[in-house]
Amino acid sequence: MTHHTHRPSVQAVLFDLDGTLLDSFEQHWRSLVAALTDFDFEPPPVTRIRQLMGLPGPETVLTLGVPPEQAHTVWLRWVEWEGHLAHLVHPFPGVVPLLEHLRTAGYRLGIVTSRSRISLDNTPAALDLLPHIDLLVTRDDTAEGKPHPAPLLYAFQRLSLPPSQGLYVGDAPFDVEAGRRAGCLTVLATWSYPNITTPDSSGEGQERGNALFVSRYQANHTGVSTPRLLQRLSRASHLPQPDFVVASPGELAALLLGRERYL
Repeated sequence: MTHHTHRPSVQAVLFDLDGTLLDSFEQHWRSLVAALTDFDFEPPPVTRIRQLMGLPGPETVLTLGVPPEQAHTVWLRWVEWEGHLAHLVHPFPGVVPLLEHLRTAGYRLGIVTSRSRISLDNTPAALDLLPHIDLLVTRDDTAEGKPHPAPLLYAFQRLSLPPSQGLYVGDAPFDVEAGRRAGCLTVLATWSYPNITTPDSSGEGQERGNALFVSRYQANHTGVSTPRLLQRLSRASHLPQPDFVVASPGELAALLLGRERYL
């Protein structure tokens, strides 16, 4: 993995939504489990749902074994349950100030998400972020979803910028892969991984954070320190490699604005 120390020269910063700007995993997994249960499908373990977070909803349903002829119906029920559980969603601490500072600094901002527009409209916390950005791309806007680069390429086209002038921030392997295939810089945001940078006194918090980080990156290493985990990730050629790794919105602000952490 490459860890750049210089400030990237870009004009646009695009963000994934769920797990990056919004803390929405409770809504995500609870609504998915409810929808699958409604149609008598066995829900997968929560760790499996985490691994698939970042894929568009219909693709997630198919990946979990729902027959193609039922996938759309199950997905619509999932979206319905998301609306019932929308109160569980909120921005991560520091996200809104981050967007405000970046916009003041002159960056073009956008959200490129695997959510459909109907799913986004069911989640008020997502709608509350729209005044802070210049561009929204949902799963409805392109024929292919992440990890295909089409959503990001479409975003840069709408911004009239080449991908080389942009940076994509996401929390999942699908985000990093989409960004790299599109030709922009990529940032892996780890602030949605509980306790990954702040172990408790017993060390158990760090171990839980490490295990979650690994599960999100579909690897099989547990019980190791974060630096060693990142080293293992960098040696795993089958995993998409981000250009930067940041553990908080403040770190991302420092990277882009050249300032000390202040969020």
